[in-house]
Amino acid sequence: MIEGPNYLNRKDGDTPSPDYLDRKTGVNWKQHEQDVAKRSGGQRRSASGSAPGKPADTKDDVFLRECKSTAGAGLSVSGRWLAKIAAEALSLGKIPLMELRLDGQEAPTPKDWVMIPSIDFEAILERIAEGNNE
Repeated sequence: MIEGPNYLNRKDGDTPSPDYLDRKTGVNWKQHEQDVAKRSGGQRRSASGSAPGKPADTKDDVFLRECKSTAGAGLSVSGRWLAKIAAEALSLGKIPLMELRLDGQEAPTPKDWVMIPSIDFEAILERIAEGNNE
């Protein structure tokens, strides 16, 4: 039998290893989702990443939004994230949208950015142009 730390019967205050689930430091992803929902007039979806049948982080009448944030100045966008939000949005008849928060950016660079598929961006531009021609 392999001997190791007794995680289940430890005394109060004993910390046998770092608390990797402690989110007191780093990025405040929950605040980001709340900010997006408030700004967009949408609704935050609690447990969106951990519960089946709860797609995306926020939704409104037009967009299904996946929120990603970092305490740093940049992040890599995962193709898996894009595939997930695209499939979920398609099934609900919404436009997939990625909300990115880069807390490490310094002024004048904005910390919040939005990504949508180029085909949807072009459609939005066409609607704007049509509205300006009336």
